[in-house]
Amino acid sequence: METKKLNMVDVINRITAKQNLTIEEKNINDKCSKQLKEKGISHNGQFNFEMRNIIKVAEPYFVGNKKTETFVLKNDAAELIQKVNYFENNVNDLNVPYVSSANVAWGGEVAKVLDSNPQLESKKLKPHRLSTYVDYSKAFLNCTDDEVSQKVNESIVNAIYNKLFQTIFSDVEESDAHPKGLFNGITPSTITTTEDLTNMQYAIDKKHNGNVWVISPQAKQKLLKMGTNYPLLQNNELLNNPAICTNLCDDGYICYLPLDLLVIAQWGVMSLNVDNYSLATSGKVRVYIDAWFDFDLLGNENIAVGHFGTE
Repeated sequence: METKKLNMVDVINRITAKQNLTIEEKNINDKCSKQLKEKGISHNGQFNFEMRNIIKVAEPYFVGNKKTETFVLKNDAAELIQKVNYFENNVNDLNVPYVSSANVAWGGEVAKVLDSNPQLESKKLKPHRLSTYVDYSKAFLNCTDDEVSQKVNESIVNAIYNKLFQTIFSDVEESDAHPKGLFNGITPSTITTTEDLTNMQYAIDKKHNGNVWVISPQAKQKLLKMGTNYPLLQNNELLNNPAICTNLCDDGYICYLPLDLLVIAQWGVMSLNVDNYSLATSGKVRVYIDAWFDFDLLGNENIAVGHFGTE
């Protein structure tokens, strides 16, 4: 039986008009408010709901038709999320087991255990509030077509995941509010020649297979200029490895890593607040969305970062 998705247009319009939620919407809100408290998350949203009410982050990674609404995450974020180690609907803090092959060795039956200090797990992943917003025209929200509901679901979910990956592939510093970006604390290689790229590639290839390039727009531009005699970027590959060119990566940066060692944890519940005053003169409503995520790269040494700088 097909699962009916939450109609976020109805919810936003009810809040905007200061109307009561339907019984079904109130039940969802009450249930998720309770879940937030159980997960130790202190937050007061006008409407609380589960991400799975509007999205299912599972294969296949494409948008279904407007009636099934099976998946609404699109484009670069969809390509990235299917390659990482993704943990949904967590209740407690999370540690993901990990040990490097460098800490494994042959030994005799009574041999002493390796005297080493391996990384056995990720950092403790705990919920950090990720906030973003989407502006909608009131005329758009007044439409009742199924496709409008689908578009609202898509815009909410894609705004959250775009913000998530923009933080992951950045050098933002860690704070109480959010985890640090993967580039923070790493001195990037200065990329001027193809040899600089092959050195980055070798540093990670000797540890792992299946590595992926993540390339910002400016890095893509520089790579295209570098490959005037022979194109470096071809068929979504760079130096024979998959390449994801995306504006979700901090501009000027390029990185190379095994995306399956990137752990993303999501705590399932989301909150929504509607501001129908700030943009009222332009006929718009601003919707703030909160979700709770954390992430970690298993083994800080498992990424090579480069930067092209500015001209």
